[in-house]
Amino acid sequence: MVSGPRCPPGLWGLLALLLPLPGARGTCDSPPRLHFAELPGEVNNSYPVGTKLKYSCRPGYILSSGKSPFVTCLENSKWSVEAEFCEGRRCKPLELENGRADITDLRFGARANFSCDEGYRLIGPTFAECVIVGNGVDWNTEVPLCQAIPCPPPPGITQGSHNGQSGEEFSFGSAVTYKCDPGLSLIGEASIHCTTKDHFNGEWSGPAPECKVVKCPEPEVKNGRKQSGFGPDYSYGNAVIFACDSGYTLHGSSSVRCEANNSWVPSLPTCLRTCDSPPRLHFAELPGGVNNSYPVGTKLQYSCRPGYILSSGKSPFVTCLENSKWSVDPEFCEGRRCKPLELENGRADVTDLRFGARADFSCDEGYRLIGPTFAQCVIVGNGVDWDTEVPLCQAIPCPPPPDITQGSHNGQSGEEFSFGSAVTYKCDPGLSLIGEASIHCTTKDHFNGEWSGPAPECKGLNTGTVIAIGKMRVILAVLITNLFIRQ
Repeated sequence: MVSGPRCPPGLWGLLALLLPLPGARGTCDSPPRLHFAELPGEVNNSYPVGTKLKYSCRPGYILSSGKSPFVTCLENSKWSVEAEFCEGRRCKPLELENGRADITDLRFGARANFSCDEGYRLIGPTFAECVIVGNGVDWNTEVPLCQAIPCPPPPGITQGSHNGQSGEEFSFGSAVTYKCDPGLSLIGEASIHCTTKDHFNGEWSGPAPECKVVKCPEPEVKNGRKQSGFGPDYSYGNAVIFACDSGYTLHGSSSVRCEANNSWVPSLPTCLRTCDSPPRLHFAELPGGVNNSYPVGTKLQYSCRPGYILSSGKSPFVTCLENSKWSVDPEFCEGRRCKPLELENGRADVTDLRFGARADFSCDEGYRLIGPTFAQCVIVGNGVDWDTEVPLCQAIPCPPPPDITQGSHNGQSGEEFSFGSAVTYKCDPGLSLIGEASIHCTTKDHFNGEWSGPAPECKGLNTGTVIAIGKMRVILAVLITNLFIRQ
């Protein structure tokens, strides 16, 4: 026997361990376990690539339309499996008269919960499950019964009756009405009905009423009168409505009712002389809510509103007097005072310095107002102050005076000219000044300055004019001489 190359003993052991490892190249592990399907026969731990196996749907399941039960070992050592290729078989739909079966699905494994409509009770199982039965599936119990909840016969009353019939069956929702024998009053609810608290046993909504004689005394309210419910007799359930005479206000309920204990409920009201709502004052207010009426003698305290302070010697209390009028100390709160105002080269016209006062600003002649034209005394923090700063009265400025040809004025270069400033003009030697020699800074709109007129002119006199003036002087001298000679 020819012996080939020998492998070291350790290498054979390593190969023996590697070959059966799951997922080794060229094989797949054992196929997946599915809750809805199974493989017939024994299942191996590994399968070569290309192996194809067929599942069978488990009991309670059926092959889904268009799905394949085959799986294949792929090149990547994974099994190809089509999702949910078996679906649960369906149980028949359920119907429950006077109730309902809550089911999310009808497939194998589904559960139906039974409940009854209001007024019915469940007789039988509370739920059913879709289970395997033979080669198919079905519900594991019969549908229960929803039975109308019964009540015992209604209770009887002494000296009265109800409209229920003898031997009648009373179930949920049934009602009976009671009445009393003549001359008696029915105390309590005239009708009761069959209801339930535990949704299984029936009971009546209340006890039976009573039949008894009820008589309330004549209701009288001093300084008041009845508006409805005139006697002479008052039995159970009779109602009376009251109103007060003029100048009085009702305290309590205006409506009372004769109850089973032969008394009026609630208690009879009272009519008290009252005052209307206390006066609304611009300088003070009442803390909290204000009622529409107050009994005589009521004393209330006002608080001064913001911006006001309690006047010395005055009272903030008011009292409801016997004549239904409120006693009020006039102007018991006075406005807080703002500080006096001063305006340089102007004035602040203020009639008062108290909260709410107004100051109107104006400037003296020749000055213009820079800033607000008025201010008001308003609330600031816990006190009062003017709502704006005092403005500025600025002297009304004029532009530099106009220059003239062949002449000058006495204004200095760079000098500021304001209201009232004046300049005087003069001509160069040999020239005469034509026009006003002086002009001054004035204003028309009390804001912008302008000069009182145009600048004069400087001109020379021609020869003809000088000869003419000379002749006129000679003629005037002759006339004066003749006049003295004649005298």
